[in-house]
Amino acid sequence: MSKYADDRVLSPETKPLRSWPGGKGLAVWIVHNVECWPIDYLGPGGMPWPQQPPDVPNSTFREYGNRVGVWRLIEMHDALGIPASVALNGAMCTAHPEVVEALNVRGWDIMGHGVDQSRPLNRIPPQEEAGDIDATLDAIEAFCGKRPEGWLGPGLAQTHATPDLLAARGVRYIADRLDHHQPYYVRTASDPLVAVPYSLDLNDYSAFGTMAFTGRQYAEMLTDQFDALLAESRREARVMCIPLHTYLSGAPHRSVHIARALAHMKAQPGAWITTGAEIARAFRAQT
Repeated sequence: MSKYADDRVLSPETKPLRSWPGGKGLAVWIVHNVECWPIDYLGPGGMPWPQQPPDVPNSTFREYGNRVGVWRLIEMHDALGIPASVALNGAMCTAHPEVVEALNVRGWDIMGHGVDQSRPLNRIPPQEEAGDIDATLDAIEAFCGKRPEGWLGPGLAQTHATPDLLAARGVRYIADRLDHHQPYYVRTASDPLVAVPYSLDLNDYSAFGTMAFTGRQYAEMLTDQFDALLAESRREARVMCIPLHTYLSGAPHRSVHIARALAHMKAQPGAWITTGAEIARAFRAQT
């Protein structure tokens, strides 16, 4: 085995998919990152520098997503009539139960996303990783009545043990991988996981936080990616992920443009706007 190869990956090129259910070529899944942070955590915010606690401007910038932004995005989906996936911190079930209830009653696909954003799995003591995964999955199952099928690590963080721990706990797909436009299997000590493609290029955090895009520029990028992948999908099935954060894309000057891009995608007959869980199930059914 080459030192440059990931020996967990079962090559996606061995049997590429030709289409998705209904003969659709391009599966599009929208992932809303619904997150919380301890009040004194020096995390991302609207100002270019953190302040010593209490970091009021940055903590309230993030909290805007849970108090305002998430509701605007929910209304957007209701108006368009399209589903979503949610990367949910387990602590949201107690920090903002009203938000989790609104997501759950819509039947959205809820993934585990760690306890909260202050505890990426690769930065906590190794002996605590299994406990964090259990706490996340158990909290979501207790609140929503269903155990998550998917997982996205906080900050996309994993350890070498993460796939085995997730598979042993009934997780069926992961969204931490960025290296393909089709799903593929990730080997574990038990059942393989399906890697459903995620994206950093199309992530609103990259677009708005790193590249300083406007909402209009971001929507143009989404539309360009969609149109290019839709053309490719006439030959071979493709997946496009649109990762959004409630405190960024939930702002009205951004959400209005995102809604227009999604309406364009919905109108194309070759597109399947769906969830991570549905993509993983369709992939397993064909492979």
